[in-house]
Amino acid sequence: MRDNGFFRTAGLRPSSLVRFLLALSLCLTALENLLSPRPTLLTSETKSSDGKALLSSQAPEWSNQEWINSKPLRLCELKGKVVLLRFFMESTCPMCSATAPSLNYFYSNYRGKGLVVVGMYTPKPHPANHPASQVRKYVGDYKFEFPVALDNDWKTLRTFWLDRVTNPAFTSASFLIDKKGIIRFIHPGGEYSAASKNKVSQRDFADMEKMIEKLLSE
Repeated sequence: MRDNGFFRTAGLRPSSLVRFLLALSLCLTALENLLSPRPTLLTSETKSSDGKALLSSQAPEWSNQEWINSKPLRLCELKGKVVLLRFFMESTCPMCSATAPSLNYFYSNYRGKGLVVVGMYTPKPHPANHPASQVRKYVGDYKFEFPVALDNDWKTLRTFWLDRVTNPAFTSASFLIDKKGIIRFIHPGGEYSAASKNKVSQRDFADMEKMIEKLLSE
């Protein structure tokens, strides 16, 4: 490289300038990579207790054989519908009892618009072989008229939730699945109720209803 006078003016040798420009280029590339958005991959490093890493992922299939209020359903048969899936336990559970009227409300008000509400009964505190007659009593206590599956072995609960999140605060999570079978909204447990005195519960109910309406309109 010829010295054309610029390097003498800048106080740099040509070789020093080349090294400087190379270092600057590497710094700019690193900065660009740092600031550029990256797609979220569902790995153990991205798992979280609220399940946000599951959003926009394909909902897994379930294979429950015992159902109340319905013949056995498969998720793949519900394509074209919006699905609200709620895991719940015995009617002695205060949070399940507080949320039950919300599920009944969503079922009553949106089933004619394309919403399918599905309950998954999961015995607590661990898997147990509860007969359908026993679960039917809980379903009656909650006044559920929508399809309810028995998940006594927690297979569906694990597939959807426990095996895919780290240290969840609750097991009775809720999922909104869009018409293409994609998970679009997750309530990570606890209650959601418009009638609750708990502001968070009221807000969560409003968020759930807003997302149901959004998915039904898509």
